[in-house]
Amino acid sequence: MTPNTPAKLAGIIVGLALLYFVIDGKNDGPADDDVFLPEFAGQLNEIDELVIRNAESATTLRRVAQQWVAVERDNYPADIGTLRQLVLALSDAKVLETKTSNPLRYAQIGVDDPESADSEATSVQIKALESNFDIILGKVAQTKYRYARRADSEQSVLIDQNPELPDEVSGWLRQAILDISADRVQIVSIEHGDGERIDIAKQNADSSNFEISNMPVGRELSYATVANGIGGALSGLTMDDVRKQSSDAPQADTIATFITHDGLTVVVSSTNIDDEKWLRFAAIGNPAAAIAADENSTDNIDSADEPTESSPSKDVVAESQELTTALAQWEFKIADHKANLFTRRIEDMLKPLETE
Repeated sequence: MTPNTPAKLAGIIVGLALLYFVIDGKNDGPADDDVFLPEFAGQLNEIDELVIRNAESATTLRRVAQQWVAVERDNYPADIGTLRQLVLALSDAKVLETKTSNPLRYAQIGVDDPESADSEATSVQIKALESNFDIILGKVAQTKYRYARRADSEQSVLIDQNPELPDEVSGWLRQAILDISADRVQIVSIEHGDGERIDIAKQNADSSNFEISNMPVGRELSYATVANGIGGALSGLTMDDVRKQSSDAPQADTIATFITHDGLTVVVSSTNIDDEKWLRFAAIGNPAAAIAADENSTDNIDSADEPTESSPSKDVVAESQELTTALAQWEFKIADHKANLFTRRIEDMLKPLETE
């Protein structure tokens, strides 16, 4: 499989840009009496906005140009899969049972006012070309059903669907940042603001482990594979949250630079803001860097001009441009255990000094 990038993923999403919800075989025929939203199916392709609210947050998903975005995150791309499953679930939902129409009992099944402090309800407001739909989704029943109510109706029901409803705005966002496997990485350097630097490298594309190039004299690695986590830090990288880069952001505390066998350079700048690490990404495609990386690593490395199975021939210049388009204006918060790989210090990787 060729290296994944969020830009290539974005290309696939653009291919589905208008978010055609209709599945092959679905039709707009007469609705059965037990369909929860009988007029909804015929308007799936006309939807241009959803607002999802609960007691903790509000998320606005809007169709802008050729993609769906989250307004509360500066129009960062939304997760199409999560959005699609919600809309299809509501379109397919059938009423299994009618429930209470007494507002005093709504809270028991979670179909009360979703903005009240203790509510377990989620409001889903959908704007389509011809109609608007305002639905309140309540508690889950029997793991696969959910209580629901149309906001303009007192009658609550149990429907035969249980759509995924992330609690926070970040749960509605496209999670993937980039995916560059450790097998593709040749050299990594981590530079700290106080001058400390770690350099790790692989002897060749088939080497099992990364080695520390600037190993302190007389010291040993804590274990043989300790540097591999850094080498694989860009593999399957996903985010917990995102925001637009600010022009007045503080200077980076740490800069990690990754160079692949085929000459792609990815620079990851990490900044601590309010005790949280926020990462920025930059990419440069330069096939000549592959040769330089080989020369700086070891005397026995295979020529970078000879593609291997783990280092396929590709246009890294175009790849870097795609990465820049997808990532350059954003900064990301990721899981702590992953963020720490970009800020490792050499002492973290060595056996403790023996004391007399």
